[in-house]
Amino acid sequence: MAATGFQLPDDQDRLADLGRIAGAQVRVARDALRAWRGEAARARLRGQLAGLAGLPRVMRWRGPVQASRVTPIEALDRLLVCD
Repeated sequence: MAATGFQLPDDQDRLADLGRIAGAQVRVARDALRAWRGEAARARLRGQLAGLAGLPRVMRWRGPVQASRVTPIEALDRLLVCD
């Protein structure tokens, strides 16, 4: 029941994903700044700022969680991916 064609992302793929995510967030912020008088635009900017402010806490939390996982990623792959 091995997954065919599935491959875990390497560091370069993760960096590319991070770049795409950051680019999308910059576009969202730019659009919100253009419409800054709107309540929804200001709420979106507040949400983005809150996310940035909370990022260091989440990153500190993530390391110990990942280090303590007991199920290997390959086992999760077998459970989640159907042939």
